[in-house]
Amino acid sequence: MRPLIKWPNKRAIIFRIMDELKPIASGLQSRIEKLKTDQNIIFDGADVFTDTGYIQYPKFVFFDRRLSDTQRSCYGVILHYAFNHSRTLPGQTEIARFWGVHRNTVSNSMRALEALGYIDTIKRHGRAKDIISISHTVSEMLASNDYAPTPIKFSSGKLGVSLSKPENPDFKSTHGWIEIPAFIYTMRNINDSDRSVYGTLLSYAYGKETCFPKQATIGARLGKNQRTIEDNIAKLRKAKLLESEQRGSQLNNIYTLKLRVNKSAGK
Repeated sequence: MRPLIKWPNKRAIIFRIMDELKPIASGLQSRIEKLKTDQNIIFDGADVFTDTGYIQYPKFVFFDRRLSDTQRSCYGVILHYAFNHSRTLPGQTEIARFWGVHRNTVSNSMRALEALGYIDTIKRHGRAKDIISISHTVSEMLASNDYAPTPIKFSSGKLGVSLSKPENPDFKSTHGWIEIPAFIYTMRNINDSDRSVYGTLLSYAYGKETCFPKQATIGARLGKNQRTIEDNIAKLRKAKLLESEQRGSQLNNIYTLKLRVNKSAGK
């Protein structure tokens, strides 16, 4: 007769598994907290659904007048998957799913971005996804000697020491980047033109809650007429991404931004 084997009950097995997973979960949580500290950001107004990270979008790419709104958004989604790395491989189908567009839209936009030199597609054999190589990532630029900061020159005078502007300003001071919440690329109640305007407003705010550029100025940056900008802002307001306050005919409207990326305190 075979001896009886006493198996532990299900609850004991579950608790044992949970105990073994605790160090792993703790390690992941500490890595997440370290990442947030290193990135030095907080999301004002974000919740568990909208806190999906942010995109560091180089300004000189964002405001390239050769880009259409669709191509501008496509580059932003690619940056989202890359997260400051120079290569990513989500696949066109996954990009289309996240962005909410047809795969052909992604394919056409990527061809345009590749023609402008902003990405390079590395083909792989079989069913393997193509690798998207990204040019001009923020981390790559800041590490490049081509964008190395020039030492600030000091000059003394009767009023004391004064600072003169660098002859060759670095990338950050000359161009900078726009920190765009990735969530806006998943919103289905706004289009790519609205996203372009929202990114432009974020560039003017840069960590502040409000900004007040002229609508004509926004239009000039994006190559749009003022009527289109008014429609975009109305849709953004309806989507609760911003609030606007009119200050009379002689003053610019004040735009209060939601879901903006802000620098955390103490940094």
